[in-house]
Amino acid sequence: HPVLAGLLWHSAEQADKVRYGATSDGIGGYGWVEHDGRSFGHQIIKDTHHGVHINTTMIKARHDQPGGHGGDWAVRLTVE
Repeated sequence: HPVLAGLLWHSAEQADKVRYGATSDGIGGYGWVEHDGRSFGHQIIKDTHHGVHINTTMIKARHDQPGGHGGDWAVRLTVE
């Protein structure tokens, strides 16, 4: 089964201006840098309005479990 996740962010100065979509105004680009469609992926969201790049990296560990368990997902988020 695919992972379905969401991401919300805002600047410290404008906490009432929550962003939640990569297609919002001020997004300079977004997309997958690398992925295999099944067990890992790395994507970047370039928020030019807030002057940050949001990096998300996802990896699926132990995906060959007996009994049909598909494995566990781990996510790392960094902001530059």
